[in-house]
Amino acid sequence: MRLEVVEAPDHSACMEQLRSRYGADCVVVHSFRVDDRYRVVVALETESCRKRWPRWKAQ
Repeated sequence: MRLEVVEAPDHSACMEQLRSRYGADCVVVHSFRVDDRYRVVVALETESCRKRWPRWKAQ
């Protein structure tokens, strides 16, 4: 898993960037404003994590 920060002038622009860049393949960890920029920290599952930790089916 890796963390990335997405930055934009406001919340709407930041969320639009997230949707266009990652779709539904990320989890918002934290969001905050610094000066005049809005930032969102997202968690992304990496390929190496997928190979190391297989997903089990619910029984």
